[in-house]
Amino acid sequence: MRTHSRRLLGLTLGLTSLSALATPIDLSGWQAEGPGKWQLGAPGSVTQTRNEAPTVFFSSDPAQGLSLSGQLQVDYAKDNDVIGFVLGYQAGDLGASDVDYLLIDWRRSDQSRYGGRAEGGLAISHVTDRLDENSGAWWHDPAQGVEELARGLTLGDTGWDPYTSYDFDLHFTATGVELFIDGIKELDLAGNFADGGIGFYNYSQRNAIYSGLQFTALAADDSGSIPAPTSLALLLAGVLGLGLSRRRR
Repeated sequence: MRTHSRRLLGLTLGLTSLSALATPIDLSGWQAEGPGKWQLGAPGSVTQTRNEAPTVFFSSDPAQGLSLSGQLQVDYAKDNDVIGFVLGYQAGDLGASDVDYLLIDWRRSDQSRYGGRAEGGLAISHVTDRLDENSGAWWHDPAQGVEELARGLTLGDTGWDPYTSYDFDLHFTATGVELFIDGIKELDLAGNFADGGIGFYNYSQRNAIYSGLQFTALAADDSGSIPAPTSLALLLAGVLGLGLSRRRR
């Protein structure tokens, strides 16, 4: 009974120590590009309020080796456009040519424009040219510098719902990208990716809210796979608990 209770105490102390480290991201130093209006709210929260051309809100710090987690929600029901993320982004990339970053976009429903049809659902693309109001940003046209690489495993043809909060965990390394929505893995892309900042993306969609934002460092195990941050936390907490009980025997 004593050993069991001490292990529980160690587990509790471990989780308490980890939760103390999980503070909201300070977004005051992040940058906005494009015509969007990004408004800071509570700590670790930002809202994009305009229905405009592509816009990003990003951290310029290198993001490889990190997981970004939080909640994503659109508080507007009269539109069906795009929300998402950028990875490996450098300042000025939005309007520049000869760029190299990743775009994750999630469209509410199918839409035809610019000579093609944009599919509703979640996708990840490689961006090599400026993002503007054209077929590249709209339906992932390689001729306009946007090449689609993969679609969501369960949300590839399913759009977001308004007034619905989605938990997300986005992992970024030099060789892999993983995205979990509500605990379900949607993207698992391997490759060789340029380092750069991480941030949020909107195209023609107002009232997109990103909140509860936190960074967690990722660690590769011997097989090279990336354990989820929550798994790492529980593992560390368990080790702390076991070590505590052993020291007190």
